[in-house]
Amino acid sequence: MTEHLRVEPMTPGRTDEWIDFFDHRAFEDNAAWSGCYCRVFEFPHDTESWEEACENNANREVMAAAANAGGVQGFLAYDDDVVVGWCRSGVRTMFRRGHSGVRGTPPQGDSSTLCTVCFVVAATHRRRGVARALLTAACEKAESDGLAAVEGYALKELPVEDGVPPEAELFRGPRELYVHLGFEVAGETDRYWIMRKTLVN
Repeated sequence: MTEHLRVEPMTPGRTDEWIDFFDHRAFEDNAAWSGCYCRVFEFPHDTESWEEACENNANREVMAAAANAGGVQGFLAYDDDVVVGWCRSGVRTMFRRGHSGVRGTPPQGDSSTLCTVCFVVAATHRRRGVARALLTAACEKAESDGLAAVEGYALKELPVEDGVPPEAELFRGPRELYVHLGFEVAGETDRYWIMRKTLVN
């Protein structure tokens, strides 16, 4: 565990720090994904081109505006005052479009389950407990908010994509991460194990 690590919930006041993380550290070793800014989960593929949105900074602008308006939920991991990790989360109803394993899981209208859909950790801080700290914070916040469960989506097999480090595809969190924190397999899709932790409220 990083000695000076702390985790904070995302708020509009942290938008500049969040954007700075994506600008400089999130994909320092994975340039192919550097234009995402976590918009992939709600991207309107029917009206926009993903490639163009990445190249012309549209994703950056849209997500910065959404974060400033309180429309981006998740948790930030800090080493001292520098963001070194990010977990995107929200209740299930937030993730019904875009690139998310959530859309394949019932029930459709469930707002009592917190879904963790993305973990990004700076290359300098991987394998140091950052993702575990982020997921722990998500579980604690969900329980304090009175939610029924936390759910994650662990990839079954690593795909091969040109220019992308294979481990980058584990951005939803590896199965071992969830098991370590008491999650169990609640189901599966073609690509994912649906990992679920029931909360005691």
